[in-house]
Amino acid sequence: MVSVISGDRDLLQLATDNTKIRIPKTKAGKTVTEDYNTKDVIERVGIHPNQVTDLKGLMGDSSDNIPGVPGIGEKTALKILAQFPTLEEAIERIEEMPKNRAKELLKNNIESARLSKELATIKTDCELPVMFDKALIKDLFNAAAYDMIKKLEFKSILNRFDSGMGTDKSAEDCFHKVTGKTEADKIFKKCEQEARIGIKIVLRSKENTKIKEDGQFMLFDTEESKDRLLYAAVAFGTEPSVYLMKPDKGLTGNQIKKYFTGYIQTKGHKLITEDLKGLIEYFGIENPAQCFDAGLAAYTIDPTKGS
Repeated sequence: MVSVISGDRDLLQLATDNTKIRIPKTKAGKTVTEDYNTKDVIERVGIHPNQVTDLKGLMGDSSDNIPGVPGIGEKTALKILAQFPTLEEAIERIEEMPKNRAKELLKNNIESARLSKELATIKTDCELPVMFDKALIKDLFNAAAYDMIKKLEFKSILNRFDSGMGTDKSAEDCFHKVTGKTEADKIFKKCEQEARIGIKIVLRSKENTKIKEDGQFMLFDTEESKDRLLYAAVAFGTEPSVYLMKPDKGLTGNQIKKYFTGYIQTKGHKLITEDLKGLIEYFGIENPAQCFDAGLAAYTIDPTKGS
């Protein structure tokens, strides 16, 4: 059994004993689905599925710009098809029709009726480049589908997937802590191959504060306090990876500062950030045109949306 779901009643012409047409509709504020096989079309519409196109040829369909025969509606068209099984036979035996207005309307609009039937007919003998067995959906709820549904933000559908489905990384998996100057130099070399890199810096609000290993701040009074950089987060390329740099183990804030200042001075390079003002102030950037402030761009698009 093949099921075809559509709100278009034109598809009733496809109904057979093995093809079910399912038409969703709203009834009493709820969505219900009407199912049509051959016998259902005959009982509810009053014609055989094969006659649906003949019906459209006579009565037309304004929603699809099918003219039909002007002046002939559904009731009259059904009466004609009760006497003549097809539009072609009705035209051929038109003199046998009772002398009434419908007969004259059809006689004067034969070509319109024929064209309307042709327009309403769904072509079922097209040559397709895809074999039917190749079009079968074997596993709808897979990782690729999950990623696409998540990208489109269809949140209610996401609940149908198994937990842990998808190829996307968690936020924690995307962060990589860079330890020491040697590892930082490797990241810097990768950055040099990219025309754009994203960067976010965290600075001390005062020169006499220091961040502890547990993430808390403490006061201190040493020469190290002259370096205000606490962290620099860097991202580049297409991979969802963020490299977190902290002045430590031979890597100083001045070295990080020197590298990114040199990067932005290279023609064609661009820094992407969300706090351009702070970046300019700390790095001493002379050419802000080679920077892009994503925070400012977001505000420009929608000033009413919070950060």
